[in-house]
Amino acid sequence: METYSVSQITKKISGLISADATLSGVAIEGEVSNCTLHSSGHLYFSLKDENAKINCIMFARDVRNIDFLPEAGMHIIAYGRVMLYEKTSTCQLQATVLIHSGMGVLHEKYSRLLKELESQGYFDKENKKPLPTFIKKAAVITSPTGAVIHDIINTVRRRNPTVQIILCPAPVQGSGAAKELAERMGRINRLNLADVIIVARGGGSLEELWAFNEQELALAIYASKIPVISAVGHETDFTISDFVADVRAATPTAAAEMVSFPRENYLAHLSAQRLRMVQVISVRLEDYRQRLKALSRPAALTQMLQNNITGHRNAVKTLRKTLAKTAETMLVMQRMQLANLQIRLEANDVAATLAKGYALVKIQDKLLTSKEQARLHESIDVIFDNFRLKAEIVEIKGETYGAKENI
Repeated sequence: METYSVSQITKKISGLISADATLSGVAIEGEVSNCTLHSSGHLYFSLKDENAKINCIMFARDVRNIDFLPEAGMHIIAYGRVMLYEKTSTCQLQATVLIHSGMGVLHEKYSRLLKELESQGYFDKENKKPLPTFIKKAAVITSPTGAVIHDIINTVRRRNPTVQIILCPAPVQGSGAAKELAERMGRINRLNLADVIIVARGGGSLEELWAFNEQELALAIYASKIPVISAVGHETDFTISDFVADVRAATPTAAAEMVSFPRENYLAHLSAQRLRMVQVISVRLEDYRQRLKALSRPAALTQMLQNNITGHRNAVKTLRKTLAKTAETMLVMQRMQLANLQIRLEANDVAATLAKGYALVKIQDKLLTSKEQARLHESIDVIFDNFRLKAEIVEIKGETYGAKENI
């Protein structure tokens, strides 16, 4: 097996790429990211799709021939040759021609989701929750290894060390990051861990910040019962999370300042409250002192007792009138009820009913009320108003025990 030095192997790889005629003139289509125009006039950028990325360089002589400068998110076609930059062993495209083919896929997704959520009211001001005036606990969802968490902790400790920072570590870029960020948001709410939530990360390109443009995270922020501060990227970066959150902070440090009300301000507030309390108590004590002094005078005491007696006497008079009126009303109602009962009793009087020509039928001294009591050839008494008859049942008509019987 032959052993190569680093320079030898990179030259060999470079030679293999240069020898491939198909790589000496290619057209690559993709989305622009990390675009920089150097002071030398050279243009550095990357082209990417959903699965890969390639670095590109365009020398100043070729840059002068293009009619636009690519920007992050643009969808372009770059013509040139593939080469190996031996100093870093980086495969790159040396572009000579650029064709602008429209906005990139990520920008299209961003714009589409932004319009959709806006139309559904996710950005409305009336849905924004205010931050608590005094915050004791702040949960921070961010990478545990980045500079962001250190900046937040240092800022809070400097301004108000009594505020407790709860780190909820989560990936802030890459596949699945949005899902994990949303999961942390839901867990903090379920356990009610903090007074406010900060979701944060440092600056980056559009694709690096993409997790904060995903619908899954936007829905979790909107559903949060705890106020959410979005502190993503630099001041010029705007993500979907910024629009959905209750408050947007230009930077993670600014978010830390929002949750750390300065300790000096706390002390000043407490001092002002203490002074106000002393003033209120002093005013009340003086008022009670004056009342007590007034009551200590015999004339004032007599007048107070007289006022109390008069007040109670008037109350008794009022209650007496009310009682009399209530009793009178109840008596009238009872009389009306009694009259109604008398009318009903008279309507159901047996003697009055018989006087109208009706009769009672008894069998064996029991009132006959149904045909099931009747038996053929049995003796019955028919009682009228002023006389009675003795009779015998000779015929029963109608249904008897489910069957018709005529005798």
